[in-house]
Amino acid sequence: MDGIIFDMDGVLIDTERRYFQCWLMAAKEYKLDMKAVKKLVYDCIGLSAKSTEELCKERLGESTSYRDIRQRVDEIFKIRQIEEGIPVKPGAYALLQYLKTNRIPVGLASSTKYDIIVRELTELKLIDYFKVIIGGDMVKASKPAPDIYIRACMELKVLPCCTIAIEDSENGLRAAKAAGMKTVMVPDLIEYHEGLKPYTDEKFNSLTDILEAMRKGKMY
Repeated sequence: MDGIIFDMDGVLIDTERRYFQCWLMAAKEYKLDMKAVKKLVYDCIGLSAKSTEELCKERLGESTSYRDIRQRVDEIFKIRQIEEGIPVKPGAYALLQYLKTNRIPVGLASSTKYDIIVRELTELKLIDYFKVIIGGDMVKASKPAPDIYIRACMELKVLPCCTIAIEDSENGLRAAKAAGMKTVMVPDLIEYHEGLKPYTDEKFNSLTDILEAMRKGKMY
């Protein structure tokens, strides 16, 4: 293994679940079809802000203002962030420290905007673990296109075929696999299913399980 590249939301921090809850709260206020909104939010996991907006406008139709509902989602989300903080996934600190101690190059490839990534990782004291950070606004095509992982590998100076991508979504897994990487899924909102098999080389239930596998030499 030359290196390892993480997705952020749903992998290192537990924000996907929180966004999902905020979307449902906003959808209820706007009297939207809850079943349709649930499907929409799941399909947006791993997409960039631009791609998310395009998909939402397509699904919600012209009768619903995406800008208004997204603003409400963000308002609810920010309130919860202030009240509860940013939830970190179990095992995140220990795994990143292990990789740092063993001098394994670590990067991050997230569809979230770069400035938001930096702000959140800095607040959580995670920023120094990453040699390379690529945000969704730094590439032309978002996940499931491979662009973000190709760029992350180039800047990390590692070969994709010898580098692991840790993801929680189909869009992310497809992006990493298309970039020629070894893919590891840690399910979050989306459970593993047979349809993900072509894009998933290994599956672990948590970052703690990945750490244990690495300590036993099962991922090198």
